[in-house]
Amino acid sequence: FEELAGAIWIHVLNRDEEAYNDQLKRLAAYVEYQYVNLMHGVPDEYFWEGRVPWGDIPVFTDMKDNDGKALDDPVTEVEGLESLPEPWVKTLTDAGSPYYWNTDTNTTSWKKPTL
Repeated sequence: FEELAGAIWIHVLNRDEEAYNDQLKRLAAYVEYQYVNLMHGVPDEYFWEGRVPWGDIPVFTDMKDNDGKALDDPVTEVEGLESLPEPWVKTLTDAGSPYYWNTDTNTTSWKKPTL
């Protein structure tokens, strides 16, 4: 996990000395989940058909600074990653087209819900 976090700090956060460890750990956990999902959780035919059930983007609310104090101005998103409001998740049709599903109300939408 530490090697993965180091790679993310170097290649995603561009060695940003001001990056929060909390944010880095959440990103590393997300990447680790996606790796395990792809390597062990997705049937081969789904992978080759492009039907990969990606996990949810980490939630960046309730972040703490590197001293363990709650952030006054929390990080709400990371450039390049899609964030969704709770309880929405992004999922794929059998054909691989993305859509959005509200897990509380069981409603779906082709349009991305706003935060």
